[in-house]
Formats: sequence, structure tokens, C-alpha cells
Amino acid sequence: MAPTTPAATQAQLDALLNFMEGNRDFACGLLRSADGRMRSKRLWEDLCKSLNALGGCTKSIEQWQRVWADRKHLAKKAAGAARRSASTTGGGPSDAPNLSSVELRILAIMGDGFGEPQTEARVPAFPLLFRHRLFNSTMTTILSDYKITAALIDCIQETYGDNAHTNDLFNL
Repeated sequence: MAPTTPAATQAQLDALLNFMEGNRDFACGLLRSADGRMRSKRLWEDLCKSLNALGGCTKSIEQWQRVWADRKHLAKKAAGAARRSASTTGGGPSDAPNLSSVELRILAIMGDGFGEPQTEARVPAFPLLFRHRLFNSTMTTILSDYKITAALIDCIQETYGDNAHTNDLFNL
């Protein structure tokens, strides 16, 4: 476990959010190509230097990444709690606390649907193409095994000239 450092100051959090608002693809983790990963690494280095230069706590790149991940997690958790509270039955006002300005900014950075349940994101366990391949592979194996068994039975019948030995194969 990494050693803990003091919490980020409000100025550092504001600078972090401002940076993420200006680099939404970076904030959402969408820089995944080889060039994107290099760009992401440079952006984290630049962000780390600028946040540490503000005073307050000094953190490594990994620690600032953890701060961002934790803040996103907490914003998503708070949005889910507010949504669940608003959808409860029984009337009366919602008992969920209002989202903070930081949480609202993070939700805006991450875009529509962040923190919402993903009902349409279900992926079949076996995609259709794979299911056909799996079925065809299984059938090929079964047919191959059947052909081998049939060839062995024919061989035994030719060798012994009767069905008495082949009947024993089916009584195993």
C-alpha cells in the first residue's frame, strides 16, 4: 500500500477539475491508442507538476491518478444514492443529500449517463458469431467421434464376421 499524503487543497481540486474540463477525453480515459497512451502520460506529468506547484500537498502521478479515480467514484456513488432516493415510493421529499459542486462538475465532465444504471450494456455471454462457432465445433467433434466409432464397428464386424462382438461395444 502506498504511503498516505495529506489531502489535496481546494485550490488543487479546482485546478484538477479545470484541467479535466479542458481535456474531457483524457478525463474519461478515452486515450487508449498507442499515441493516446503517450499523450495521456504527458498530460498526467504536466498535471502533476502544476498541481504540486500550487502548494498544499505534493503527490506523485499515481497518487494524483488515485485522487481523480476516488473523486469520480464518490461522485458516481452520490449520484446513484440521489437517484435511488428520488425514485423511492411513499411520497414526501427526497432524503438524499444534495450533490456538492465538485460532484456536479465531475458528473458534467464525465458526460451523460455517468452514474446511471447501465440497463442496455448487457452483453450476451456468447456472442452470436461465437455461438455458431461453438455449435459447429461441437457438432464437428461429435460427427468425427461418430465416424471413428462407426469405422471401428465396421472393422470389428469384418474381422469377426458377426455382430456378437459389436453388441458388446454398446453395453459398456
